[in-house]
Amino acid sequence: MSLIGDFQGMVTAAAESLRAKSIEQGGVRKAARKKALRSSVELMFSPQPTPGSTIFHLWQQPSVPDSEIAAGQESLDVEGGPPLVDVAIGRVMDVWDSARVDDPSSTELRDVLGPLGVTHAGRLQSLIKNLLARDMDLDLTWGDIEYGIRSTRLHRREAAFLESVVSKVSEQSERVVLTGVLRTVSNLRKVDLELEDGRIITADLDPGLADEGLGRLYMKPVSVTAEVETVWQNTLGRSKRTYNFLSIDPVTQ
Repeated sequence: MSLIGDFQGMVTAAAESLRAKSIEQGGVRKAARKKALRSSVELMFSPQPTPGSTIFHLWQQPSVPDSEIAAGQESLDVEGGPPLVDVAIGRVMDVWDSARVDDPSSTELRDVLGPLGVTHAGRLQSLIKNLLARDMDLDLTWGDIEYGIRSTRLHRREAAFLESVVSKVSEQSERVVLTGVLRTVSNLRKVDLELEDGRIITADLDPGLADEGLGRLYMKPVSVTAEVETVWQNTLGRSKRTYNFLSIDPVTQ
């Protein structure tokens, strides 16, 4: 994959992550939304060779009249906000900036990289490999409504750090409090909890809690103290979470 192709892929993936809810609303307009999104962040590149380097001038692809794109564009626009292409490129630059500080943090990088999704992480990894294999440096300047003129870089130092983090698997443990409705009670020490936002998580029960019997709380609102183990697959830009419920208490309404 070319450097230009990888960069375009990262911008598109960042845009898709920013508008994931709009795209996934379902119905016949889902394909139109996807087409509209990709059209709105498509970039044009014009190379200008100079001694020892090549400058690529980037600009947004002019829109082409298309009834399907028009049908999907409405739900992607944010009234009063900057164009989606500007926000997406800003997110890509945030990742690069996270590697530019004097003492870069892998935790900070995961926080910035994670929301951009699997496809973005894969494109980033491909771009890094291309840069390191060719012993190249990459500088990026972009002008937009939100940031004005903004510059960042991906030189060998930053690329090496990003590669060292993106290629690893890490783990994190934390204790959280969740509220929702207990949807399933099992004798196999497994329960399903529907959260307030509609998501359903399946969790293990602490042995002592499993022995109490939870039938009295079935289909009732509860407050749960849980231990969450997160295994982060940096190469894929995604994480897997497992939940262990330590306590479950009824919520009085």
